[in-house]
Amino acid sequence: MELLISGLKASEKSAALERIRTGEAQLVIGTHALIEDNVEFARLGFVAIDEQHRFGVLQRKRLMEQSRGPWPRPRMFSF
Repeated sequence: MELLISGLKASEKSAALERIRTGEAQLVIGTHALIEDNVEFARLGFVAIDEQHRFGVLQRKRLMEQSRGPWPRPRMFSF
């Protein structure tokens, strides 16, 4: 499990991003930091968004596009 928020130290954030990119982190929890350009998910399979009003359509689309690989597109749920 990985936590990705803007308040992490640079070294912590770098390590977290690497674990997310390689797939070592199988569950990622975070804020808008999850949709930054430098975040690459090894396999994004499920997205749950709390407070949907803070995420626009383009931001949700971006999460869908961040999943690399030939597997099915992620499922997204909003609360």
